[in-house]
This record gives sequence, structure tokens and C-alpha cells, in this order.
Amino acid sequence: MSARQWLEFLLPEALTMQFDWIRNLVQGDRNLVARISRSPTAQRLLNRETYKLHQVVVPDRASLEPHQQWLLWSHDRQRLLARQLGVSALHGFIRTTIDARLVASFRQQLGDEGYKRALTAPALQVEGLDRAPLVQVVQQGRLAEHVAGVGAALLEISAPDDSFCRLRMRFVFSPACWNARPRDIRVDEADLAAHIQSVAGV
Repeated sequence: MSARQWLEFLLPEALTMQFDWIRNLVQGDRNLVARISRSPTAQRLLNRETYKLHQVVVPDRASLEPHQQWLLWSHDRQRLLARQLGVSALHGFIRTTIDARLVASFRQQLGDEGYKRALTAPALQVEGLDRAPLVQVVQQGRLAEHVAGVGAALLEISAPDDSFCRLRMRFVFSPACWNARPRDIRVDEADLAAHIQSVAGV
């Protein structure tokens, strides 16, 4: 694959994407990404070409609602917000689980502090979630991925429907997490907006 084709495939903030996305998109010289990461000039050229080729416009902060400001955050901070939202959405299931083995798995996969926060975090009422998938992912050791996927689905609901948001959301999360996110959940958008602002501290 030529360098030009790399530029056409790689999207904004390529250097902070989940590596799995890059590996799936690109089958050429994988050292190229490492070389780009060490070159500020290459980074600027990559982003400039990407914006031009894909006609992706980064929204002005003033054009975003207060609960949408997270779109301009770093990917790590966005993933943390998704986990916090996922825990809030699953709060009722986690809090009412009394099976000793499941509770032990919650503690192991969330950590003691994470489990305590899950019990005390403010709940977010989300329709379309079920206990059975939660139990299954806990038993498979994939609770963190499931929590992040639920949070990603909620962030997707809160985001404007434009090219920047669609591309950014896709590449913040690993392919497994993004593809496994629940698609049919429903939430009061005003409640979601208030919850995001509360969790994000904005």
C-alpha cells in the first residue's frame, strides 16, 4: 500500500486510535505509524490531508451543547466518560446482584474501588438493557468491555449526527467494544444530557 493510500485510509487523531482499527485498515508497513508519531511535521500533514480528503470539519466549541463538549476531549478521557456512563446505566443490575460468584467477579473485574463506585454511582434510567447479557460477559471476563460499550452507545445518542462525530466515536473504542455496543437502548435525552454534565463536571 502506498503512502498516499495510507493517508487516505487514516482518519483524524490516527495516533490515538485503538491500534486494532489501524491494523484492520492497513496491511502495509506498520512501522509507518511509529515514524509518523515521532514526526510533528508528518502529524500535521496527515491531519491536513485527512480533513481535506474526508471533508471532516471539527466543530467549534461554541457550536456544541454543554453535554456535547466531551467530543473535543482526548480519547482516554472519552473512554473514561463512557465507562462512567456505562456503570450508571448498569447500576441497578450491579446493585441488586446477590449471587456470591457474580459479586466476586464484579469485584475482580471492576476492582474493589470500582465496585464500590458502581454501587453508589447515580443511576441513569436506560431501557433496552437486560441482566442476562451482563451476567454472560461477567462470566466471560469481559465486563469492562461491556460497560464501555453501553457507555459508547449512550455517548452516540448524545452526539450530533455529523461526519466528525461518527468518525471520532468509531475510533475512540476498540472494534470489539464498538461492535458489541447495544443498539436498541432508549433513554430520556434530557436526563442523559444532565447526567453527562454531572459526571463530566461541566
